[in-house]
Amino acid sequence: MFNDLEDRKKYFVNNTLPTFIYVLPVNFDYEENASIIFDEESEKNRQLVISNFFNYISNAYSIIINNISLFNDGIHLDYEGHKKIAFKVKELLENVKQEDGIMQTSETVKN
Repeated sequence: MFNDLEDRKKYFVNNTLPTFIYVLPVNFDYEENASIIFDEESEKNRQLVISNFFNYISNAYSIIINNISLFNDGIHLDYEGHKKIAFKVKELLENVKQEDGIMQTSETVKN
């Protein structure tokens, strides 16, 4: 995976893997502002993605924020939605230390 010395210098700190933060998919608004491509099946698939993440990825930080502010299309995050995710990532980065191990966080944000 990391074969040469330059890769190791670039990606490893104190011979440990870098810290990864995954922002998992938010729940889309498929009821009020329904899109023809997102429906109840999309929500089931989103839950499956999140479930599989926790089943297979155990050495990373994760953020889940639901009921976040979206544009009228019910799919894309609006300015406030992006801002909330950015602040959550910033907060996590400030609290994470390489030696702290694994932490998974989730939050439901009310509009």
